[in-house]
Amino acid sequence: MYSFGDFIGTDNTLPLLENNKFDAKANGKNVLLTWATSSEKNASHFELQVSVDGKNFKPIAKVKATGNTNSTKEYNYNHFDAFELANTLYYRLKSVDVDGESNGKAAIVTLNKQQ
Repeated sequence: MYSFGDFIGTDNTLPLLENNKFDAKANGKNVLLTWATSSEKNASHFELQVSVDGKNFKPIAKVKATGNTNSTKEYNYNHFDAFELANTLYYRLKSVDVDGESNGKAAIVTLNKQQ
């Protein structure tokens, strides 16, 4: 059985995420991360980070953003062999604009390994 949490704290939500949609699903020892934007302005990429304690995050991937759009865009990333790190994982999603700046906010989701 796996579980995932909601976004942690009011300062950790990405306003550009449609309905705060950031999800993690376990598939064996892998994790599929999915998210969507309702619009983007000067977006460069998304940075995905993982943590085993919910405090210390390390980057695992950069996913190119569409850039500028007023339509919904869906994204995903497969984190292979994720559960080799720990049985409980915390994922953080940050958006980065074309100037390399992040809005300082992030969405966080928690996932427990299937037993």
